[in-house]
Amino acid sequence: MTALEKGIYDYLMGAYVEDNSTWVSQEELMNNFSELKLCKTTSHDKCSNLWTIINHINNEVEQIVIIDNFKYKIATKEEAEKYLDHEWKNRIVPKLSRYYQKVKKIKKDGQFDFLNDRFMEVFIRDGR
Repeated sequence: MTALEKGIYDYLMGAYVEDNSTWVSQEELMNNFSELKLCKTTSHDKCSNLWTIINHINNEVEQIVIIDNFKYKIATKEEAEKYLDHEWKNRIVPKLSRYYQKVKKIKKDGQFDFLNDRFMEVFIRDGR
């Protein structure tokens, strides 16, 4: 983890310890970390770099940092379960379903034999 990532994680953890319902905004992080003052800004996102930073943090620590409307927080167990369920149902399963539909189309044309049908059927069925 970089020094910036560690600093942001420690800041979020401090907010969590103080009050585990506290969300930290992009602006608050930008005001507390000078490195974020050079962030790329889009029409609605004041610091698009934070998305990458938070994902790196999530790959390195045991806790989950959740993101909601450009606000961040360390998740409680219940929030983490809800967040992961939302990720599964609204992001992962639809992508897998679209992917599998494309694989089926390709197989109909005999273009290639990519994955075992049984594996994909069980994977998608059990995820819903």
